[in-house]
Amino acid sequence: MSRSDRHLLQRISAWRQEKGLLRLFVLLPLPLLAIGSSLLLLYSHHLHSEDVIASGVHLFTLDLSGKTPEAARGEILQWAQDRAATLLTLHAQGIANHSSVSIRARTLGLGIDVDSTLQTAEDAGRTGWLSKIVSLIRSSKPDYPIAPTVTVDQKQLHEALTHVAHLTQVPPINARIVLLPKGGFGLKHEVSGRAIDVDAAASIVTRAWQQFNTPPAPSTDTTDRDGAATTGNLEDRLELNLPTQVIQPRITYNILHTIDSKLSSYSTWYAEGKRGHNIEVATEKIDGTLLLPGQIFSFNNTVGPRVLASGFEVAPVIIHGQLQPGVGGGICQVSGTLYNAALKAGLKTVLRNHHSFPVSDGGIPTGRDATVAYGELDMRFQNSLPYPVYIVGRAHGGLLTFDIFGHADPDRTVQLVRGRLHEGDVPVEIIHDPNLPPGRRVVEQKGRPDVRTVWYQIVRVNGKVVSRDVIPSHYEGQPEIVRIGVKASPAARQPKAHPPTVQPAQPPAPG
Repeated sequence: MSRSDRHLLQRISAWRQEKGLLRLFVLLPLPLLAIGSSLLLLYSHHLHSEDVIASGVHLFTLDLSGKTPEAARGEILQWAQDRAATLLTLHAQGIANHSSVSIRARTLGLGIDVDSTLQTAEDAGRTGWLSKIVSLIRSSKPDYPIAPTVTVDQKQLHEALTHVAHLTQVPPINARIVLLPKGGFGLKHEVSGRAIDVDAAASIVTRAWQQFNTPPAPSTDTTDRDGAATTGNLEDRLELNLPTQVIQPRITYNILHTIDSKLSSYSTWYAEGKRGHNIEVATEKIDGTLLLPGQIFSFNNTVGPRVLASGFEVAPVIIHGQLQPGVGGGICQVSGTLYNAALKAGLKTVLRNHHSFPVSDGGIPTGRDATVAYGELDMRFQNSLPYPVYIVGRAHGGLLTFDIFGHADPDRTVQLVRGRLHEGDVPVEIIHDPNLPPGRRVVEQKGRPDVRTVWYQIVRVNGKVVSRDVIPSHYEGQPEIVRIGVKASPAARQPKAHPPTVQPAQPPAPG
C-alpha cells in the first residue's frame, strides 16, 4: 500500500471516531432524560400514595389498591365476617355412623384480626425507589398478595370440639350385672367406646385455619381474563379429618368379678300414672351404679335436677307439710326404697331426712322413709364394705325394687330393729266465730299427732356386734283448727267507733 493510501485510511478512521463521539454526545441525554422523568413521576406518585393502599395489594380476591385505610378497613371487616362464616365439616376418623358435624368457623372460635390485617395491607408495596423505577420502566402491573392475621380462641375451640366429640362419639358400655329369667344373675363384659381426641383435634383445626387463610405464592400470570386477581383460596368450605381415641368404660368386668351374691333387696308398690312415671325415670338413672369401698352414694347427684327437660312430670309432692303439685313428685318413694335396701345391706347412712309427717310410700314403715329435694335435702350412704357393691334398680308394672349385690360374707349379718314408738294426741285449737251460726262447727285445718320413733341397724360379725346405728325420727304434730259459731254479743253488733286520726311525728332534721 502506498503512503498516500495509508494517509487516506487514517483520515477516514479519525472521521469515524469523531462521528461516534458526536453520536454518543447526542444520545447520552436520552436515558438521563428518561431517568429524570421517571424520578419525577415516581416522586409525584409517592406523594399521592402515602395516604392510600399501594397498587397491586389484594387480600385473596379483595382488591385494596388505591383505597384509603378507612375504606380498606370497612372492606376487610366485611371480608373477615364472611370468612368467619366458613363452614367446616369435621369427620371423626374410625367412627362409622353419625361421624360428621358441620359447624361455622366463628362457632369454633376462629376469626380474623381486622386491624392487624389492615396494617399488613398498608405496609405492602412500600418498596425502595430503585424497585419502583424498575417497575415503572417495565410497565408491569405490581402484585402484592397479603395474608390475613388469623385468630383462634383456644378455650372456645376446645369447648366446641368437646361438644362435637359428644355428638359423634360411640359411648362405652359398662360391664353390668344381668338378672336371669329363672333367678340368679350373671356378669356381662364391657365394650370400649371411641370419641374425638379434643386436644389433637384442636391442633389440627388451628393449623388448618392458618393454612386456609394463607394465599399461595403468586404465579407469573396473576390476572384472569377480566384482570382480577385469582390468587388465594376461594372456597367457602373446609373439611377436616379429626383423630379419635378409645374411651374405656368406667365399670369393667375385672371390677365386678368379685361380686358373687345379692346382699339385700327391697320392694314397694306404686300406682301408675304421672307419679309412677317419675318413679320409673329416677330408678333408671340409679340402675347400674357401682360403689367402690369407701365411696358415697348421693341421690341428688345421681338422679340430678327434677325438671321437665330430664323427663320428669308434674305430680303431687310434699311442700312445707302440704301435698302440692310439683315436678318430680313421687321420687321420695325411690329414695326411701333404695335407703331401705342400703340399710338391709349393712351400708353406712351418711345423710337422711324424714318427711314432715308419716307417709307409707308403698309400704315403707314409719321411721324408715327418706325424703329428698334437689338442692336442699339429699339421701346419702357409704359403701362401708371392703369390696365393691353394685345397685340394680327396676320399676315396672307398679313394682319398684332395688337389689344390692356384693361379695358374700357368711359370718356377717344385718338386723333392723324397731325401738320405741310414741304417738301423742292430736292438739285441737278452737276459734269462736260470731260470723257462723251458733253451734256450727267447721274444721279449718286437719290435725296430726306428734310422732316419735327410732330404728336400729345392727351389724354382727361372728355373732359380735360391730356397729349399731340409731335412726331417729320426729314427725311434729299439727293442731286441728276448728271454728265454732257463737251468738254475737250486743257490743259486737254495734258499729265500732273509729279512733281520731293522729298525725305521725316528723323526724328531727339532720344536723
